[in-house]
Amino acid sequence: MLIQPLLSLVVAGVLTTIKQCSAVAVKSANAEDFAALCGLITLAKANFQIKTEPPDIADSIRSLIAINYTIGDDAIRNDVAADKTKDWAAVSAKHTGTKVYYSKHWEQWSRVENLNPSDAEAKALLVWHKHRNNSEVKQRVRMITETAIALHEAAQQVKEDLKAAGLSDDLERSLYGAPKATATFKFASGNRETECGKGTTATASPGTKAGKALYWDLLCLCAGKNTDTDAGLACCEGCDEAPNNNAWTANTDGKERAEKIAERCPPYLVPEQLTQSLLNSRLLSFLTRANKHKGSGLVEKFVLVRK
Repeated sequence: MLIQPLLSLVVAGVLTTIKQCSAVAVKSANAEDFAALCGLITLAKANFQIKTEPPDIADSIRSLIAINYTIGDDAIRNDVAADKTKDWAAVSAKHTGTKVYYSKHWEQWSRVENLNPSDAEAKALLVWHKHRNNSEVKQRVRMITETAIALHEAAQQVKEDLKAAGLSDDLERSLYGAPKATATFKFASGNRETECGKGTTATASPGTKAGKALYWDLLCLCAGKNTDTDAGLACCEGCDEAPNNNAWTANTDGKERAEKIAERCPPYLVPEQLTQSLLNSRLLSFLTRANKHKGSGLVEKFVLVRK
């Protein structure tokens, strides 16, 4: 699973307009819209940690390589034994052509050759000496070893993909629309209709900031307005607490307000891992709410709709 394509969905997938109606806020009226938006916000805020690989995986692969080498071709063991104290850089010139693949395993092969006979691993490997002339056993061990190595290498690549460069920056931009340090959330006119959009009670139009950042959508949905300072209550209990306990006014940065409202996102939405299925599920929930017909009774002041 590649992380960058997933993040592009988070950043580009918020195809919404926050439309404004002309009724007063109704407590919890926008709770479902708020939860759908929180589903994406909590994904973007989460600090995903790449789990450390259990040491027994590497130990098992090292043991398989050692066994495969022990019962392998005499010619390979003779080559390694002759230069067992040297690293690959020192012997690579001697092993070209069909032997160039030695480079992949030289470190492990020479490690086995340098084991002290009294070492527990060396004693365990003695059991395998009797299979050196058993072609069936040799083939099976070789296949198991090659498969294990291939799976381990694929897993390592996935881990690198999960740590893809710029991941934290992409997550931050999905929230703020820009680096957090420079992001601002201001509207210039007397109200926020230009940025947040207008519903059918005015000349309907999408907002210029709709879908530009998750925190823009959150502010348009939940921030207090000059005609209704408790609009936050329509999103959640406590969403009207400071600094969202008054109107979000023109030319006033709403960043701190957005961050505080986001803290009210339900804790059960905070994910342990970022997966393709989880992101798809959250986007589906979001777009389902955005496409839901809200009616014309004007019972909600700010609602999510599709552009």
